[in-house]
Amino acid sequence: MRNQISGTVDTKGATSGASQAASGAASGSNSPSASGEADNSEQPADQREPILIYNHIPKCGGNTLIHIFREVYGAGYVRIPTPNDLDDYSPEQLAAIKAISSHHTGYGLHEKFPNRRPIQICIVREPLERFVSRYNYSTTVTTNAWYKDTSHLDPTEFLEFLRTPPRSRRHYNIQCHLISKISRFEQAKEFIDKNYEIVAPIEMFDLFVQSLARYIDLPLKAKVSAKNVSEKKISVRDLSWDFKLEIYKDFQDDLKLYHYVKERFLKRFV
Repeated sequence: MRNQISGTVDTKGATSGASQAASGAASGSNSPSASGEADNSEQPADQREPILIYNHIPKCGGNTLIHIFREVYGAGYVRIPTPNDLDDYSPEQLAAIKAISSHHTGYGLHEKFPNRRPIQICIVREPLERFVSRYNYSTTVTTNAWYKDTSHLDPTEFLEFLRTPPRSRRHYNIQCHLISKISRFEQAKEFIDKNYEIVAPIEMFDLFVQSLARYIDLPLKAKVSAKNVSEKKISVRDLSWDFKLEIYKDFQDDLKLYHYVKERFLKRFV
């Protein structure tokens, strides 16, 4: 499978759409709509201190983005297992957080920061590509929790493994679920349009980083190398057409989400 995260990021090459988004963020005006047209209605500027919230969907380039945040924000970036882990933070510690992410938690982390202005971002992936990446990671990386149970499985057996409770609860249309808490495209689309500043497909990772850099004036180093890249045990082209259709049965709403996000991102930032 071809690596979808290239190794070069040039923030100077960000598009004019990203520049428009940055201008909107600075002035407090609305971001461009999904059609790419700005909302010209006057809105009061949100003067609250911003906090960058990354909704990390597994196997969607997250570790590479987290590496960037750690380099840029240092101790100001925090990665937590669940939002409840913040309950032990003092007000001073919470105020020091500039960017935050939580693996597998999904939408809602902003509720822990009621006095901050959330800048919510996310990356999605084509469902077949994500399934293959998850299979490769689970069956080859010895430190992951599923390795002992999955290392001997072929892709068909792995799909049945994911469909088996309790894993099935976080399997079907998981990208829609993590974006909106409901595994339906219509709900995820509504949440993206109302609550997220930038959502992009993983194959546009570099442009996503460029757009984010302009949007929040984020300083970046010139190059970003992919992190947590699994051994390529199989690729999408190795799957039979019938098995691809079987996988898509579990991710019909995620597939709609992927196409919507891709089209929306291209209209806004390209």
